[in-house]
Amino acid sequence: MATQTGTATSLSNFVSTIVTFAVANAGFAETASVTVNTNNTARILSKGGVFWVFETGSNLQTSNIRFFNCRMTYSAPVANSTFDTSTPVGMPGFCRMSTYGSPATFSAPYFLYTEGTAVHAVLEIFTNVFCHFSFGGLTKYGTWTGGEYVTASYMVSVSSGNYSLSGGLNSFPFVDESPSATAGNGYVRNSNGSNDENDFAPLGAGINQISGNRAQNAKMVLNSSFDNAPTGDDQSEFISALFYNSPNTFNQRSPLIPCYVRLRDQTSTSSAARFRLAGIVPGIRAVNMRNIDPKETVDTDWRVFPLTQKFGDTAIAPDSGNIGIAYQVVP
Repeated sequence: MATQTGTATSLSNFVSTIVTFAVANAGFAETASVTVNTNNTARILSKGGVFWVFETGSNLQTSNIRFFNCRMTYSAPVANSTFDTSTPVGMPGFCRMSTYGSPATFSAPYFLYTEGTAVHAVLEIFTNVFCHFSFGGLTKYGTWTGGEYVTASYMVSVSSGNYSLSGGLNSFPFVDESPSATAGNGYVRNSNGSNDENDFAPLGAGINQISGNRAQNAKMVLNSSFDNAPTGDDQSEFISALFYNSPNTFNQRSPLIPCYVRLRDQTSTSSAARFRLAGIVPGIRAVNMRNIDPKETVDTDWRVFPLTQKFGDTAIAPDSGNIGIAYQVVP
């Protein structure tokens, strides 16, 4: 149980800080780092037979947007090997965290949180402009094999000089929207015993499906359209209504909404078996920031950050309005 703050000087420095924090506070083991893809570095964590491989390198950028890759795998990459979406065996895609057009080096405050099973990392790339990265294990409902996950902020599309939440390749943490094959905002491991890529469910509506044999996907509660009025089928659900109508006029309170995770096996012939509430991501909540400032602490021990920035300049980063992520501050 821990919280840590400091300053990152690059994305690789940020990854190194995350790795050290996870080993010290969340029960992860570190495997020695190796060189992959000729010039890049892989930092490697493991827990319970699953590896989280973080790839950093100066060539990982799209235009002026820099990022690092992360994949859950069943083995660690070896030195001077290829690290891609199929090697080693694991997630059939990358989860990527990017900055918003930052230079190779910078001085950015970071915030790390864990309750012992999941690690949450926030990077303040510009003043009150944030990127998020989270990985570890879910608090599972029921007995099933898996529950390891990874999710992150990734920005690749810029339209007419301005950033937008709705870019086709962009993805954001803890969301239930469809990732593209090149974005992939996250995965949840839901093992079917094959110990291959089919064990990993992409977050989203299924665009990045694996195959017809095991077309599963996962959803998390934080939808980037939460800040719109609940008018259609996708917006009229209870949680969306709670979020949009906060703070309520009765007591001016905004609920801290757990990040529920739903798994779907699209091969199931039974609708009852096709969907299941699998658990929650521990230590985070979704919250409406209408009356909350960035980095403000609410309800004693929950620190709130915008998904990207609260009504800011879209030439710098996407405007996420009142969509907030609260992390539990555990001393």
